Amino acid sequence: MKIIYSFLIAVLLTPIFSLAQQTNIFMDYSNLEVEYFKNGDGDKFKNRNIESAVLGVNSTFKLSKSLDLIGAVGISKGFDYRFLSSNLALKLTSNFNINFGCGMYAIDDARWEPQGLDGEQPSNNDFGLNAGMLWNITDNLGLSIKYNMIEAKEEDVGSMSINGWALGITFR
Repeated sequence: MKIIYSFLIAVLLTPIFSLAQQTNIFMDYSNLEVEYFKNGDGDKFKNRNIESAVLGVNSTFKLSKSLDLIGAVGISKGFDYRFLSSNLALKLTSNFNINFGCGMYAIDDARWEPQGLDGEQPSNNDFGLNAGMLWNITDNLGLSIKYNMIEAKEEDVGSMSINGWALGITFR
């Protein structure tokens, strides 16, 4: 059912993708450091490195000669989540850019059972930050590296967190 929702979101975003100067398919291999409470139990805190595969579509909108807006939608398996993100990309050369942005993540993984604070209802939806670099090797192929901080780590409190690196390949 979650894949159907992701597909419907992609279909609804199709008109936006058609306005883009460039639309790409990307695949990432991600290594996430995930801290969570086992079975929702506040006493059994776990810290795991979890590998995940990400598949998505991104579109680039040119804002100026050296600045682009990149919107992406995708799904992850291994540590299951869906995301919708937007990044500002600064072109350093015609084939290399750095980017920084934010996104909304719907976390579907069974291990992720958030605890509500002060009687609040917990949510599996989260906002996160990401930063990375993209190198266009050819006109049709690119390599990327990025850091995702989906849920920030708080040292003072035993809170849940998701952070990690992703290496990817982009096809045009």
